[in-house]
Order: sequence, then C-alpha cells, then structure tokens
Amino acid sequence: MNKFIDISFKLLEWICIASMSAFVILIFVQVITRRLGISVPWTDELARYVLIYATFVGTAIATRRGLHLGVDYFVNKLPRKAKKIVKYFILGMGIFFQGVLLIYGTRLAILSINTVSPILQWSTGLIFLVIPITAALTILVLIQEQILSSKVVQE
Repeated sequence: MNKFIDISFKLLEWICIASMSAFVILIFVQVITRRLGISVPWTDELARYVLIYATFVGTAIATRRGLHLGVDYFVNKLPRKAKKIVKYFILGMGIFFQGVLLIYGTRLAILSINTVSPILQWSTGLIFLVIPITAALTILVLIQEQILSSKVVQE
C-alpha cells in the first residue's frame, strides 16, 4: 500500500508541476496575444481547467506532506492525552471531508460526462474527475497517518 501511495504521489507531483507550468505559459500567451489584438479563446478555458487540476492535486500533495493550514497554538497548550484526541478528531474530520468530496465529486463527474466545454469541446466529466481521484488518494494518506499515529501511541 505504501509503495502505491508513493508512486501515486510522485505522479501527482509531476502533474502539479506540469499544470502550474502550463498555467503560466497559457496566461503569458493570453496576455501577449491580447496585446497584439489577437483573440485566442482556448487559452482562457484551458488555463481554467489546468488551474482546477493544480488546485486539487496540490491540495492532496500538501496533505501528504503535512503542509495543510492548521492553527496549533491552542492544541499545544493541551495536555498530551487531549492533544492525541484532537489529532484523531482532526484526522477523522479530514477523512469525512474528503469522503464528501469523493462522493459528490464522483456524482459531478458522472452527471457532466456528456457535457462538453464550450471552446475545447472536452467532456467536463473527465475534467472534474480530478476531484474524486485526489480525494481518494488523500483519504488513503489520512488513513495511513491515522495508523502511524496509533502505532506511535502504542509504543
């Protein structure tokens, strides 16, 4: 399971790098072509979809690395046992939230599979498929973190 997660996240890191690079290039092309009075409408739509991918993929990567936003000032003031309870609660809430994204992201992808984007004519269902995929991977990471936390507590 760890090997699968490691390989998946290595792929996600490359997707994130490619997405952000493409986003910068697309916006640059957009600015230059508009300055020249040329309309290239597909760059706007593609930039939007690339940003969607970068956002969800980046969120999954940040969760795995423990870089998600958190305010631990008050948690650090708690006794050790209470800290553990809060940590498990936060992990549980993360799994719950990602589960909601997984369920409703899947519904969105299925419902919009026959809808095409206005300019590129791509299936929006395939574009929104990033939501349940990254949610599922994030759930695996949170479960893995939960298991590791419980092993540390037992030792």
